[in-house]
Amino acid sequence: MKLKSTDRRFNLILFFLFLFTCIGTAFAQTSISTKVLTPTSAPISGLYKTADTTLRIASYNVYQSRIYKGNDNRKKRDRYDSWIRMVKAIRADIWVLQEMLYNSKRVPASYAEEFTQHMRDITGQNDWNYSSDLEGRLLLTRYKIKWNAEIIHRCHATWIELPADVSSNDILLVNVHYRNKTTRQAKQTMAFLDKVKRGNYKVDIPTDVSVIICGDFNASYNGTTYLTVKNKGYIDVVPRHDNITKEVLTHGRVTFRNGKWDIVPNKSKWTDKGRIIDFIFYKSSVLEKCNSFILNTLIMKDSVLNKYGLKRADVASKPEFDYNFNGNESIHCDHFPIIADFRIK
Repeated sequence: MKLKSTDRRFNLILFFLFLFTCIGTAFAQTSISTKVLTPTSAPISGLYKTADTTLRIASYNVYQSRIYKGNDNRKKRDRYDSWIRMVKAIRADIWVLQEMLYNSKRVPASYAEEFTQHMRDITGQNDWNYSSDLEGRLLLTRYKIKWNAEIIHRCHATWIELPADVSSNDILLVNVHYRNKTTRQAKQTMAFLDKVKRGNYKVDIPTDVSVIICGDFNASYNGTTYLTVKNKGYIDVVPRHDNITKEVLTHGRVTFRNGKWDIVPNKSKWTDKGRIIDFIFYKSSVLEKCNSFILNTLIMKDSVLNKYGLKRADVASKPEFDYNFNGNESIHCDHFPIIADFRIK
């Protein structure tokens, strides 16, 4: 029996509908099964840690020891409480601090020991150790410190032994706060690292050690100091504010105009490019970056602040001041904390 033309058309439509349904289902199943949540696959807060993160490093110029008791270690300063909140929220394994116990003369080691105990009290973890030149560069880590020394003025190196589940190689972390003639200081830092990598340094640091160089470079992005490091094969982690914006300034202020924020340099004579002065560089055969961000509580959503126990003004120079975020404000921050997450390759 012959089918009418209308029946043939109807059957043809049903066939194509069935075909498209099969293809769509297969595509959807493939998409769902292969999708991996990473910081770059969706705009999520930088504080989020991926499941494969094994090491989180935070670098922060704390502005004249304001996160504790000042350079003279006498009384609580402006950022005392906000530091406690940031430590609990960020949960870094290593903190690399500049302008901590900042002094032209070495402060007593007891100052650094007291601050380290403060860190243990904040976290409830008694395995925190420190290294410092006692003139402004101070590092806190939960892992064993095998050696540390000032390699040049305002540049302090620490060799850290990492557990096997974090990395198969140890890490050599260089904490910098360059001041004048920063390119020369960067070249001196590279010379030190070249000696380590060749096995020619006076301390027997493993030549396969992973290297992190971070801190306040006081030099702009893509300037000669920056390129001195980058051209040696070190990778810039390129953090952004809260990992969800295009903003990259690491030193400045946040302004509010009718509740809308903007991130700007502290002084009008400074360009945006000139205020990207804090960096985290790395070179490793076993670790790779999986996330990086600039902590900026001033621009975070209320839901994120509440989730991590932060307050909106925590990165401000004076966090406890009563700011009008819905009106017009210009909030000085100095440096913002920058954070990088690493995983095993």
